[in-house]
Amino acid sequence: MAAMIAIRVLASLALTLGGVYLCRRRSAALRHFVLASGVVAALLSLPLGALMPVWTVAVPASSLAQVESASVAPAGRAVDVGARVAGPSPAAVAEAPAPPARSVWRRLAPGATAVWMAGAVAVGLWLVAGLIGLRRATARTAPLDDARWLALRDAVAAELGLRRTVGLRIGHSTVGTWGTFRPRIVLPPEALAWSDDCARAVLAHELAHVRRHDFAVLLASTVLCAVHWFNPLAWIVAGRLRDEGERACDDIVLDTGIGSHAYAAHLLDIARGSRGPVLAAAMAMARPSTLEGRITAMLNPAIDRRLPSLPVRVMALVLLLVAASAGAVRLVAQQAGPLPLQGAVFDSSGAVLPAVEMALVNEQGVKWTNPTDGEGRFEFTPVGAGKYVLEASIPGFRTLRQEIVLERASDWTKNITLQVGQLEETIQVTARRPSTPAAAPAASSGGPVRVGGNIKAPAKIFNVNPVYPASMQEAGLEGVVKLDVLIATDGNVASVRVVSAQVHPEFAKAASAAVRQWRFTPTLLNGVPVEVAMTASIFFSLSD
Repeated sequence: MAAMIAIRVLASLALTLGGVYLCRRRSAALRHFVLASGVVAALLSLPLGALMPVWTVAVPASSLAQVESASVAPAGRAVDVGARVAGPSPAAVAEAPAPPARSVWRRLAPGATAVWMAGAVAVGLWLVAGLIGLRRATARTAPLDDARWLALRDAVAAELGLRRTVGLRIGHSTVGTWGTFRPRIVLPPEALAWSDDCARAVLAHELAHVRRHDFAVLLASTVLCAVHWFNPLAWIVAGRLRDEGERACDDIVLDTGIGSHAYAAHLLDIARGSRGPVLAAAMAMARPSTLEGRITAMLNPAIDRRLPSLPVRVMALVLLLVAASAGAVRLVAQQAGPLPLQGAVFDSSGAVLPAVEMALVNEQGVKWTNPTDGEGRFEFTPVGAGKYVLEASIPGFRTLRQEIVLERASDWTKNITLQVGQLEETIQVTARRPSTPAAAPAASSGGPVRVGGNIKAPAKIFNVNPVYPASMQEAGLEGVVKLDVLIATDGNVASVRVVSAQVHPEFAKAASAAVRQWRFTPTLLNGVPVEVAMTASIFFSLSD
């Protein structure tokens, strides 16, 4: 998810810079709007991406199969029957192993997350420090109550169509504007001696920032840099956003009727009189790093200074939002051509199993059969994409019946492990029926234990028959107890579990006590002792 968000943001910012390049001969206001739209689209990439559909790109399944088949053993490799083969999964049907790159990413993900968080916190602290610096700078200033400046502010605001009240403060080292909900313009002490033309130029530039909501856009670009600090395009867009915002406000100043040469002279005078560092979070009017380019642009009469029209702004915003909300591109195997369904069959010890009857059934009920060869391998060809049922059976082992879905190229490779069959034992316990039944005793609780499985019946070398409970005989009750019995590798009974749903505990205790004393010869699978599961049925019946 995080990687896809980063890719969406990268695509959105790249498209933004491409739009800015296409608008290089248009107005600065249009370029600033494109940059601001790109920042907003990048920040909304997560919620918008969740609402948009996923784009799926289909590729030929044979191409993916050639890449993934490198991890599958060649069909001609010799394997001795009964020999140990490394690699089969103990699951009934094991999928092909996942690509190593995914496991590498899982190992690197915690470290990458920690590095990202460290960078995001560092940039976030830098932003917080800048905002704190603005508050302290504002606290060191005083409200400007000069009647001339207040009258000029109201006149310029009315000319620009700005209805918000913008505070004026004096005492800062440079000219600047900040604040989102309560914007304010700060001025140096020498501003009281500026001419009306210079004051009008300064107010027109700073009030243009307020009308365009440039401070909020600047904060949004800084937040984007904090979240995507590793993305160089985020920093490039933020820098261009600040520069184009200043040039767009310069164009608004010139549009009020102030001459370009006079405005350039005012900017130079303000820059010469500025003292102290410029706060990073502030929008300074005469930032030295951009002053030369701005003066060159304002003295060029051929530059387009028109505001972007509404249709152009809507088109730019829609394109960038679509780029930000684009879903992940997912590669899937194209379901056009069939592939061979192949794999190998193993037993629980890891040895291959030849002569296993394999069957494949499609959704229409058509069935294909094919036994495994001497190396335990099977192959059905050709097999198209879709849902199937894969079956495997051989005497002495449990029959496998597994639903499979063939969609990706790796789905056409199946490694199967068969579990050995289960034993069954039936014991009949009889007793004489009483003439007068007595009341049955109360039931008591007990804890069952889970069991396993085996390949062939071991020989019983010690047997103990269950004893009919006297209380059950006196009560005239009969019953059947079904037990799951686990025989250990040494032939002793390892566990007994009652699986009957409706059986009196007295019958269960009597059956379990007898079965726990049974002894068997060890069961061998390929010469190795293995555990074996047994189902024992104990019938308690009365005779007349």
